[in-house]
Amino acid sequence: AGWLNGEWQGLPAARSEFRGEREEPFSVQWAATADVVRAALEDAHWRAPAAWESGATLLWLVPTTPIDQLPVLPKFHQGQPPAQTFVRAVDARNRDVIRLWRVATVTRPDDPANPLPLWAGVVTTERARTEFGLVTSARTTKETAAPLQAVAAAVQQAGMHVDAKSLVDVPVLLAW
Repeated sequence: AGWLNGEWQGLPAARSEFRGEREEPFSVQWAATADVVRAALEDAHWRAPAAWESGATLLWLVPTTPIDQLPVLPKFHQGQPPAQTFVRAVDARNRDVIRLWRVATVTRPDDPANPLPLWAGVVTTERARTEFGLVTSARTTKETAAPLQAVAAAVQQAGMHVDAKSLVDVPVLLAW
């Protein structure tokens, strides 16, 4: 209840790199177990990204590679990679990516002995771009509304709750 009544504003507002540089704002906070998050996203056609292995990495050298076959570039928060990353293909050149870091725990009013992990995440759209006619890269776009709506739809489809908030003109989706 405290988290929903405003304590969510006391959590980190943005991802910060190794030296504390502020990066993308956290646009989602989700109170759920890792398995519940994964199941909700997978049921809505999100999936784990391509693994970082030699075959997948070489696909960057093929300009026609669909973006959903490319590995997701790592991003860090306070020196840590995301605990969970999922992608959803929009089309052959665009994908939505959600990266989640565990930032806290919340106590369940109905079961205080079993607190839930609280995930803060960045939801972005990435667009494939061919550079120099031979290397394909995935670049983060400025689009934030559509991928955040896709996450909200996945949460609601799973029978969970969402509440859209705003922190200094930045939308933040609370999910539980």
